[in-house]
Amino acid sequence: MKTFVLPSKKIALLFFITPFSIGAQIKMGEHPLEINPNAIFEIESRNQGVLLSRMTSSERDIAFNKEAPNGLLIFNLTHNRFEFFDAFKKAWIPLLTQIPKLSFQNNQLIFEESTVLDLNPYLDNTDAQQLHLEGSILRLDHGGTVDLSRLISNTEHQQLRLEDTTLILENGGSVDLSPLFSVSKDEQKLSLTNSILSLERGGSVDL
Repeated sequence: MKTFVLPSKKIALLFFITPFSIGAQIKMGEHPLEINPNAIFEIESRNQGVLLSRMTSSERDIAFNKEAPNGLLIFNLTHNRFEFFDAFKKAWIPLLTQIPKLSFQNNQLIFEESTVLDLNPYLDNTDAQQLHLEGSILRLDHGGTVDLSRLISNTEHQQLRLEDTTLILENGGSVDLSPLFSVSKDEQKLSLTNSILSLERGGSVDL
């Protein structure tokens, strides 16, 4: 193995020669001679970062066509996000999907101002407590909270099933709805059909 170091640029090139192949590794930044054997290209720095190619959507579309290599990574200035090219879908995919915005008005949970979850049918047998939304936590005046974060994840849609007052998500998560119900005698059974949560004597909501 031979090592070539360029001190002014802090770059090391390592070449491997075996009976069957020739390989190389490249490292930039600090400790140029200490290269992880599993990396073909390594960057090490405690005071600098990596700046990838930045371009607008229009510049991206001009520079690359539908034959761009699978996994090509850029930073899109138009949408202020990282994107990679999916050669199978022939499309640029955001590296991270933003978490939907959640708001609460008149006993209704609003997801991204388009999907509304009406909680009124489930409050008819309670002591009319005021509901408050703090982040993704739904809280009642006199105690009791429900964490709704599992309902607004950035993953794909999941299947739901209902066990008593607990919603079970396909990926193993769950949401306990019992804090939204009083312990009065006017108890009603819950049922779940597809994504419709229903009360025994009327009232339903599409999850």
